[in-house]
Amino acid sequence: MEGIKHLVFDFGNVLINLDFDLTRIEFAKLLTIEGAYHTRKKLFDEGFANQYETGRISESEFFEAFRVCSGRYELNDEDIKKAWLALLLDIPFERIEMIRKLRKNYGIHMLSNINHSHATAIHEYLQTEFNIPEQEWRGHFDNMYYSHEIGFRKPDADIFEFMLEDAQLKPEECLFIDDLEENTKMASTFGINIHTHNPKDNIIDVLENRLNIKI
Repeated sequence: MEGIKHLVFDFGNVLINLDFDLTRIEFAKLLTIEGAYHTRKKLFDEGFANQYETGRISESEFFEAFRVCSGRYELNDEDIKKAWLALLLDIPFERIEMIRKLRKNYGIHMLSNINHSHATAIHEYLQTEFNIPEQEWRGHFDNMYYSHEIGFRKPDADIFEFMLEDAQLKPEECLFIDDLEENTKMASTFGINIHTHNPKDNIIDVLENRLNIKI
């Protein structure tokens, strides 16, 4: 693929492995299967999940919303957080090395729907597992756009407008990699090159094929 100067990565299921079923299981343990389903639905339908991912409410406010939506006021923050974080798996070191290598020839950016709880846990994981402090991790990227820090989330058009303007990127020079088609579809409306990633695929192989390079 010629003309690509910038790579824009989603975080979840592109760089870090996730398993949403693990959080669903933990919520079911706390609330029953039916209770977990209805609580999750209310958190999204009433906008609490969106507000948390765009930084409009704090972690403690989100956990309080969880208690209200579930009707389980006796649950403490740690019980909820444990379930909320269960979906986070690992970041293979080869993907960190991939980012480092790609930075030699490309602008590297992250565009992620994420919240304070997950971001904090991932930063702690990187420190513990690879001795990479948060600031060093952020330094792997020319720009890091976490939805809870910038106030926008995918697939809303605002987040792509914000990224392109803030980083001064030309859409036709960007390749955006995300595991959700709704996100890549929106990015494509801006003229951004896209790849909808299957988490079962090796991201290194994908990029080598798309960019015709060896990583």
